[in-house]
This record gives sequence, structure tokens and C-alpha cells, in this order.
Amino acid sequence: MQQRNSITECKHCLQNLHLHLRMKLDIAKDDERPQTLENIRRIQAEIKEADQQGIELSKAFKAE
Repeated sequence: MQQRNSITECKHCLQNLHLHLRMKLDIAKDDERPQTLENIRRIQAEIKEADQQGIELSKAFKAE
């Protein structure tokens, strides 16, 4: 039971992180300052990393 709660907690944390990063991306896309393109690329890299962590976490939980 404890493991199931931990898995659910991890999934919620990853979902919240992904939502937060998507919101940051939307805000950056509305920004017209010169550094915006760099910010968009950085946020997209963070989203990609979070997605990869989610995949690895899912694999780890399935293995247990």
C-alpha cells in the first residue's frame, strides 16, 4: 500500500512539474523581448527532460 501511495505521489509531482513548465512556455511565447527565444528553448529542454524522467520512473515502477 505504501508503494502505491509513493507511485501516485510521484506521478502527481511529475504532472505538476509538466503543467508548470507548459505554463512557463506559454508565458515565454507571449514575451516579445530578445531573450525570449533562448528562454523558450530552455523551457522546451526542461519539458523534454521531465518527460524522460517520467518514462524512466514508469519503467522503474513496472519493474518492481
